[in-house]
Amino acid sequence: MGVAPGASRSYKCWPLERFEALAQALLARGLTPVFLIGPSESALVPRLRRTVPGAQFPACDDGEGHLASAELTLALGQQLAAAVVNDTGVAHLLAAADTLLVSLFGPTDPRRWAPHGTGLHIVRAQAFGGHEMATIPVAAVLRAVVDVLAAHARERPSAPPGEKARREAANTA
Repeated sequence: MGVAPGASRSYKCWPLERFEALAQALLARGLTPVFLIGPSESALVPRLRRTVPGAQFPACDDGEGHLASAELTLALGQQLAAAVVNDTGVAHLLAAADTLLVSLFGPTDPRRWAPHGTGLHIVRAQAFGGHEMATIPVAAVLRAVVDVLAAHARERPSAPPGEKARREAANTA
C-alpha cells in the first residue's frame, strides 16, 4: 500500500502525523505501507522508521535516501495494491502506472490538478469544513482506501492493480 507524504509545496501536504497514523492503521489491517519518499522528504525517513515499524522504504538505503527516478516510481506503482497521495507529481506518475489512488486535496482544485486514472478517489478538505489539508481526518482516508480496494475487487477480481500499464508496456516492447 503506497504512502506518498510529500509535495512540492507544504500547503499541499497532509500532516505527517496523519500519514503515520494511516500507515499504522494499514498495518493493523494487514497491509504493508510502502513509503514513496522524494528528495524533499528524505530527512523524514528516520522518524517514519521509528513511528511505523513494519513499513517499507524503497530506495532509501541506497545512499540517495529517496526515489531517484520516475521510472522507479512507475515500477513501484505497478506493484502496489493502491496508494494515498497528496496533490503532487507522484500522484500523476502512479496514475500513469494504473495504480489505484486516494488523492488528498486541500486548497487546490482537483478539477484542474487531479491525476487522470481509472481507480481514483479524491478526498477534499472542503468535505470536512475547511481548506487546509489538516482538516482531512485519518478515518476518512482509511475509509477511502478500503472503498477503493473493495471497488477494484468487485469490478475486476482477477486483474491486479497496474495491469493496464503492464499491458501497454508489453505492447510497445
